[in-house]
Amino acid sequence: MPLIARRERLTIALIALLIIIVTSIPYGSAWANAGESWVFGGALIGVEDMNSYLGKLRIGARGGFDFTIFYTAEAHDPALGVFLPYILPGWIVGRIVDPFAPALTPALIVTFHLLRAVSVTLLVIATYALAARFLEQPRDRVSATVLATLAGGLGWLILPLAGVDWLGSPPPDIFIPEGFGFLVAYSLPHVALARAALIGGLVLMMTPPRIQGGEQRPSLAVIAAGVCWLIVGLCVPFYLAVIYAILGAWGLAAWVIERRFPRELFGRCVVAAGITLPLFAYLFIRFNEPVFAAWSAQNILTSPHPLHYVLAYLPLALPAVIGARRLGRSAPLLIGWVLIVPLLVYLPINVQRRLSEGVIVALAILAAAGLRRFPRLAHAGCLIILF
Repeated sequence: MPLIARRERLTIALIALLIIIVTSIPYGSAWANAGESWVFGGALIGVEDMNSYLGKLRIGARGGFDFTIFYTAEAHDPALGVFLPYILPGWIVGRIVDPFAPALTPALIVTFHLLRAVSVTLLVIATYALAARFLEQPRDRVSATVLATLAGGLGWLILPLAGVDWLGSPPPDIFIPEGFGFLVAYSLPHVALARAALIGGLVLMMTPPRIQGGEQRPSLAVIAAGVCWLIVGLCVPFYLAVIYAILGAWGLAAWVIERRFPRELFGRCVVAAGITLPLFAYLFIRFNEPVFAAWSAQNILTSPHPLHYVLAYLPLALPAVIGARRLGRSAPLLIGWVLIVPLLVYLPINVQRRLSEGVIVALAILAAAGLRRFPRLAHAGCLIILF
């Protein structure tokens, strides 16, 4: 298992702090410039989504733990535990601030951004820990972490040349947070927390199994991975299906690379994924009930033209190919993850583009490994990819 030195931990903390500061400055500016003519609602993008997040916080503030769709008057049974990462902090705020007082709304906005700061910190830690499983040099781990949390594609080049609606949609890196990192850090604490838990589970899955009686046994780390993925399901329910796809791609890639069935990996995946199956079954049943199903069906998030994805990921994909060759047999997880996403994002479902969740992390680690082969170009390459 790779060790993360104390100096690296300080670097991790500084990366997280800088990201939080940079992404918080626009919100602070907006709030400072609010006045009698207008009130800052806590969001600079996705205002309608922000109101739904505040609504979930408000459910908790008023003493509830069951999620109901507050945009409909149609009677329906609440869903216990869904969106708990918002409802539980809201409950805490409701014990401090009168849940029916005007002061509740600004208190919930502050809570939302505190959640964002905490979730971004966890995401940076988890990303660095995963990078450390594959990259020996601290500078490569830093490169991978920064690219995974901040990098974009060629959208900055497409916009002035072709316009916002080129090929029917804007560039993915400016409107698909699941496929990149900056938008998550900027505005989506529940996605940041889900991604941190997803990655944390993968890191735990890579812990060597314990030996008992001459046989390999799943370690407690595998059970902890399953617990991490329960958190993912509570943040974004259908991300559990993404985890299952990643595990399947990991196993298949390991099978192809090692030319034998990865029995030990298969056993660990069965244990960890099995822990999440009751939650997955519960969520599947609840979200197929009439009111929840009608609500979910309105969530139309189709993938853009494939050329958009090509241009968005090309700056990372080129060094990632070199990195995949360099890491070779040690990186079936990363290789399988990257290769399965092009299939996932065009499945015939209504949330296609959200199935790219977290792939930027795998791609960034591979890219950092590839850029390492050209040390003189590595820093320049990172800057180009970032900006």
